[in-house]
Amino acid sequence: MKSLEARESIRRGYIKAMWSQLCRQVQMAQRIPKNRIKSYERAAATEALTAYAKEFTTPPAKRKLETYLAYVALLDKLLAKLRHYRDTANETPHAVARGKQMTTSGGHWADWIPQDIKVKFMQALADVHEYPEVPITAFPQMVYKVPPPSSRRKPKREKTPIELMREECKALDKDYLLDPTPEKKVILDAKLAAFTEAKKEVVRARARAQYAQIKAEREAFKARLAED
Repeated sequence: MKSLEARESIRRGYIKAMWSQLCRQVQMAQRIPKNRIKSYERAAATEALTAYAKEFTTPPAKRKLETYLAYVALLDKLLAKLRHYRDTANETPHAVARGKQMTTSGGHWADWIPQDIKVKFMQALADVHEYPEVPITAFPQMVYKVPPPSSRRKPKREKTPIELMREECKALDKDYLLDPTPEKKVILDAKLAAFTEAKKEVVRARARAQYAQIKAEREAFKARLAED
């Protein structure tokens, strides 16, 4: 069993990785709107030189630019908040969200934006959308595409029962480490005891097989001697 200091270091590493994942999600979500802002800046500058722009209090291209700038500013503010949690929080995103009594789990970056603000920005982005440009998805659930599995990849062998039990114990231990409760401790201890006994049984079975092989070789050797 690892020392308390080592387990605490592992726990902090898990927590930091979870917050870092949320930060990466925000950064990925910023890519498309930031790229569009560059083109909207050029369009707004060109539009401002025309007589058409004087017909509006806020010309269409400028209004679209301001909307996207506000959306990116919102994501920048959220990113700073998540980075602060990453560097200082001693709890998982789920635990922090639960402590704040949020209606969401905190496992997705958009969970950290209030629903009324999300609705406001979704409506604003929809209002400035113009055909044939494809509208962006505000607060997307998936910010990157999962690459398809390669057909050339060798098929993985099926995991042994011991390997499956080891993975289950690791998952339970990680869950208990991040959010310890007496119930989880009981389940973890029972699973670890069963895993230890299963490993002993594998060793005993291997020893029995080796003994049986040696015994068979000895019997075969005795039989050859008798024939001679």
